[in-house]
Amino acid sequence: MDLAKKLAFAPIFLIFLALFFYLLNPLLKSTDLLFLTDLSNLTQILFLVLTLVLTSLFFAVFASLASDLKIVLAIGAIASSLSIILLPLPINFLIAVLIFASIFLSYYLLSQKLKSYLTFQPTLLISPTAKHFAATLIILSSLAYFLSVNQEIKQNGFKIPDSLLETALKFIPQPQESDLNLPTINSNQLDLLRENSNLLEQLGLGSGVLDSLPSKTDSTQDLIKQTINSQIQSLIKPYLDWIPLILALLFFITLQSIFFIFSFLISPLIWLTFYLLEKTGYIRFEIEMREAKKMMV
Repeated sequence: MDLAKKLAFAPIFLIFLALFFYLLNPLLKSTDLLFLTDLSNLTQILFLVLTLVLTSLFFAVFASLASDLKIVLAIGAIASSLSIILLPLPINFLIAVLIFASIFLSYYLLSQKLKSYLTFQPTLLISPTAKHFAATLIILSSLAYFLSVNQEIKQNGFKIPDSLLETALKFIPQPQESDLNLPTINSNQLDLLRENSNLLEQLGLGSGVLDSLPSKTDSTQDLIKQTINSQIQSLIKPYLDWIPLILALLFFITLQSIFFIFSFLISPLIWLTFYLLEKTGYIRFEIEMREAKKMMV
C-alpha cells in the first residue's frame, strides 16, 4: 500500500480530534453543565460524545491502514499540537503528552493483533482499538476538567449554579400572599406617583425607577433562592476541596454513560467502512494456504 493510501484517513482523524478539543474547551470551567438542567447543556454533551465516537473510529481505521510506526508517531505529534492550540494553559501541555502516549500505546496494541490474526474480521480486530482510544480520551478529558475546575474554584470560589437553584424552586411550594409581610406598592399608588413625578424628583429619583420595581413574586423568588443558596454553601464549605474531584467524577460518568449508548455504532460503522474500502478496490484480501502440523498416534 502506497503512502497516500496509508495517510488518507489521517486528516479526517485530525479534523474530528480538533473539533473534539474545540467543543471540550468551553466546558472545562463550567460547573452547571453536569446537572443537565438545560436542554442546551445536554446538547453540548451529546455533540461532544458524538465527536468522540467519530474521532476514535477514524483513528482506528487510520492506524490499521497505516501499519507504520513512523507514520503514526508523526500524526500523533500533530494531534498533540492540536491540544496545545485548542486547550487552555497550562493543562494543554500535559494533555498533549498524554495524547501522544495514548496514540502510541493504542497503535502498538493494534499492531500486535494485526501481526497474529488468521482471518481479517474488522469488528473483532479494529473495534476494540476504537473503544479503548475513546475511553482514553474520556479519561484525559476528565483529568483536564478536574485541573481546570480546581483552578477556577481556588481563584473564584464555588457558586451553586443559578439554573440548579431555579430548578429546585419549581419543586418548592410557593408561600401565599398572606404569609408574607413584605412592603409593596399597589397599582393605584404607582399611578399616583406617575402623575406626580415631581415627588420623585424631590427625592432624587427618576420616573423610570417605577418601571424597574420588582414584583412581589420576584422578591419572594429571590428571597427563597438566597436562602437555599446560603444553606447549601454552608453545608459544602467544609468539603470545598473535594468539589473539583466530585465534579470531575460526574463529568467522567456522564461522558462514559452517553458513550456507552453510542459505542454500539462503532462496530457496524467499522464493518461498513472496510466493506466499502474492499468494494471500491482501496484494499484487497489474499487467501493464504498454510501448512499445519498435527500429532498422530
